[in-house]
Amino acid sequence: MTIRKAFLFLIILILCSCQSKEKAYEPSYNEDKMIGVLIDLYTAEAAIKDLQPKLKDSLITLYKDQIETIHKVDMGLIEKDLQDLQVRPGLYKSLHEKVQDSIALLEKSYNKKKEKKITKSEKKTIVSEDDGFKELPVQGTQSQ
Repeated sequence: MTIRKAFLFLIILILCSCQSKEKAYEPSYNEDKMIGVLIDLYTAEAAIKDLQPKLKDSLITLYKDQIETIHKVDMGLIEKDLQDLQVRPGLYKSLHEKVQDSIALLEKSYNKKKEKKITKSEKKTIVSEDDGFKELPVQGTQSQ
């Protein structure tokens, strides 16, 4: 009888130990904060990608410190959250798609502002012997 109880106890113990011990994902920061931080991290990494390795290391540390200050976050917690997300492909992909969409919107907004600035400054000044300085529109624009 005791052997049966021991065997039953052993089976129950094995079954309990086989249960998933994965905790529910609880990020340190909300999604909007993470998106803002990742946008700045990607921007910083893009800015230093062509630099020498020593300079890269120094600058990325400086940029991370600035990002911590700007967003009021702990980069250690951000990096931990990213590691936690990497084992959850669905959540990880979703976050990065939102980051990419946000970057695309920022680029679009920047390009629109840049185009407006260019159209305002498209006039060139040339020298004419008869009239002194005269502003003429660049090809494709109309003079008012």
